Amino acid sequence: MVSEVSILIPVFNQDVTAIVHTLLAQCTRLAVRYEINLYDDGSKEDIKELNRPLSDLPHVLYRELPENLGRAGIRNKLANEARYEHILLLDNDCFPVSTNFLYDYLKAGYESEVVIGGVDYVAKTPERSYRLHWKYGKSRGSKSVSERRKRPYDDIFLCNAFLSKGLFLSFPLREKLKRYGHEDTVFAQELKKHNIQVQHIHNPVVHLGLEQAPIMLAKTDQAVDNLVRLYHDGEELEQIKLIKTFERLDNLRLVSAYTLFFSGMKLLVELNLKSANPNLFLYDLYRLYLFGKKVKEEPQLLPVPQPN
Repeated sequence: MVSEVSILIPVFNQDVTAIVHTLLAQCTRLAVRYEINLYDDGSKEDIKELNRPLSDLPHVLYRELPENLGRAGIRNKLANEARYEHILLLDNDCFPVSTNFLYDYLKAGYESEVVIGGVDYVAKTPERSYRLHWKYGKSRGSKSVSERRKRPYDDIFLCNAFLSKGLFLSFPLREKLKRYGHEDTVFAQELKKHNIQVQHIHNPVVHLGLEQAPIMLAKTDQAVDNLVRLYHDGEELEQIKLIKTFERLDNLRLVSAYTLFFSGMKLLVELNLKSANPNLFLYDLYRLYLFGKKVKEEPQLLPVPQPN
């Protein structure tokens, strides 16, 4: 079993008191050297006030960064400054399900450089405005171990991952991606390209940070911007279904026709996605429209990325 771990949590506008106390309780039950490092990446002052007392706890390092680094930059910084060779990456809005959460990772991490525990969503249907995120997460993000093992590089989410610090730093996240989306997509492709074995286990976190539909659509736009940047930079993204579909349309010279057609129904699609019963097929078409529209623009005309 692994005998040491750095638990790394980037913090952005989230009270992490409960998750830190839960992790501390699990750490103290185990004969393990550990640290819990919390780097705040530009939260609102009221959130900082809630989290600052955590710095008084043993084995907890809480820091407020002087400038916003973005989702990729802060993970790279946390990993670079981690004390131990094994790191556990968690998002600040993801909560461990099992009381043996840390133990199961320490056990699996002894044999594998990369261990992925999976993501769950609450079973209860949320309020209408949160249903797009909830439905998408349950359908696309929350997969069984057997499903994830069939395509092990397709479901690598760094919101819940246990891995070697050295390996992570060998493939640092692309810091040019300042905003939301796809920083872990390239990391997964690097693992695949270098034939790094990934072990998927049942050790999920519950994703509690559901976004309302308008915010999720705005973040979808950001994620597509990131994907377009990666595409223009020649990153290997062929495994992504959105890319595959776009390239089929492009080979048939139908991208312009599709984006023109979809632009006429965009508002109706957005109404559906904000409704009580959002259609995920329409959401896929919406993302394809955004990608097709943006990828045909000159790269220098794409919006300059802004932090978070």
